[in-house]
Amino acid sequence: MKERKKVVVVGGGTAGMITALWAHKHLPDIDLTVIKSSQVPIVGVGEASTPSMVSFLEEVGIDPLELIKRTGGTIKNGITFKNWNGDGDSYFHGFSPTGGLGEILEESCSCPPHFATGVYSYYERMAIHKGVRLDNVMYSSMLAASNKVDIDNSSWSLQFEASKVAAYLQEVAESRGILVKEGMYESTIDDKEGFIKALVLKGGSTLPLDFLFDCSGFSRLFIGGKFAQKWESYQEHLPMKQAIPFRLPKQHPLTSCTTATAMKYGWMWSIPLQDLTGCGYVYDSDYINAEEAQREVEEVLGHTVTVPKVLDFAIGHYENVWVKNCVAIGLSTGFAEPLEATSIHRSIDQLSFLTHYINHLFQHNSRSTQSYNTTNFNQNRSVLDFIYLHYITKREDSDFWKNFQIDNPVPESLKNILALLKERNLRFIDIEVSNIWELSNYLQVSEGLGVAKGPISIEGYEGLSPSLEERTKLFERYARDALDHAEFLERLGE
Repeated sequence: MKERKKVVVVGGGTAGMITALWAHKHLPDIDLTVIKSSQVPIVGVGEASTPSMVSFLEEVGIDPLELIKRTGGTIKNGITFKNWNGDGDSYFHGFSPTGGLGEILEESCSCPPHFATGVYSYYERMAIHKGVRLDNVMYSSMLAASNKVDIDNSSWSLQFEASKVAAYLQEVAESRGILVKEGMYESTIDDKEGFIKALVLKGGSTLPLDFLFDCSGFSRLFIGGKFAQKWESYQEHLPMKQAIPFRLPKQHPLTSCTTATAMKYGWMWSIPLQDLTGCGYVYDSDYINAEEAQREVEEVLGHTVTVPKVLDFAIGHYENVWVKNCVAIGLSTGFAEPLEATSIHRSIDQLSFLTHYINHLFQHNSRSTQSYNTTNFNQNRSVLDFIYLHYITKREDSDFWKNFQIDNPVPESLKNILALLKERNLRFIDIEVSNIWELSNYLQVSEGLGVAKGPISIEGYEGLSPSLEERTKLFERYARDALDHAEFLERLGE
């Protein structure tokens, strides 16, 4: 009888639990153990994700709506960016139509004689050409503007408390036979080539293994600690180093999006949950300290807030995240600050790509590990590029904003994309395969900030069918019939 392989996941947070659920699905006939410690708290003050989390949950057999129901989560249509140009205005970065509406668009929208389908970005380019705000022609922004949701016709994601979601995912994992064990990592037992053969836990117990997932979060116990991989810092380009989290009462009315409000030295997130609003201020601690950041928040909100802790973080990523028989997933691989909810998104991306390397998880192949690490590296750089784009604003109300592009130069990998954006000439073909963002993402943010300059050339592509106006009316009709967010959650709880 073939011996069952032993797989261990170190870390009981969201990344650890989704990794365990992925492994349970894709690695049948293994002995799977999650090591978690109650001494390591899960940071949870309101988190958000992207549509990839919905797809992942469905892939591993979890109903996303049941998760929302059980954890007090909410629906996210995208992100509202407030006052990033210092003019009091806002713009929306939203998700794409899907389901029945997506099928209608795919089947009916074309740009003859060039394209029979797949012309989503050409509608955005047409709106920019006509000087029409993208917020006024996107379905997700129409939903968010009226606090509505339509999970049947628009891509959506979840907003939640990380600790509650991790607890729910652990419950699901244990119901499927995944062993979740309390313990603290102390050391490893390695073979002569440096492959990990067993974990040694505090107290002296050992846990044999064939493969290990490092989901240890900011502790970065294995890829950063044991294997001491090279760290690629983002600090030259993105200066954020601290955040102060806090909570506010439940929103009335209940919005259906995350809000990111620009502040004097960074930005503040606001994530509506069913029982509270999770908030925080991410800032450059070279300019202000935690006490000053709290005072600024209180001045903006008009009341005091309670800050339970100060979060320090280093932004960047490890050059290699798969070393020998260990792969790091989630925060243990790096972090690019909370903007755009990239942490869970990247965790899911990593697991998705790892599915293509199943044959070499237990039979080490250096070319496979290098291939995986190269893809992961490039995707992390695309996160850096896209987040940096958000900071190219017109704000000048503090030295932080005045000096941002002087103190924090544009990443080399973003320069060509930025030049094309300023010409309003960026095409989907210019966004590399390894980029986790699509052309639509770049167009929405750059248009919202006014980064794109000059008339966009649409010569030869004017014949969109249906027209931009007809397509917008279709969205408006669907939006009128969509459910109010609070009503949707109330029905979900019945």
